[in-house]
Amino acid sequence: MAADGTPYQKERNIKDNEELFVKDMMDIGHHICDPELVKAFVSASGREHDWMLKNSGIKPTTVMINAGMSVPRSHQYKASEVTMFYYNYAKKNGAKILTGVKAEHLLWDNDK
Repeated sequence: MAADGTPYQKERNIKDNEELFVKDMMDIGHHICDPELVKAFVSASGREHDWMLKNSGIKPTTVMINAGMSVPRSHQYKASEVTMFYYNYAKKNGAKILTGVKAEHLLWDNDK
């Protein structure tokens, strides 16, 4: 999970911020990406990462550099722990989990 300015980066003296993350994303995309969309993605990534940490208690196993990053910002987690956290959170909050069925469209409530 890529996020900037996290406690795990700070503990390792990794200097990172949204501007650098956006720059890295634009560079790896050869500057053909929509800058506003990239900024929105970077901002949402940080908020989601912070929310997950606060609500799950799961800690990354490491922070590393991946695809086009200029600093380590890829937070590695045990996939099964993250998957089960989101699964349990969704069920607890009323999501109906269906398996073995074809998805034809997605519905959501924007008011929540």
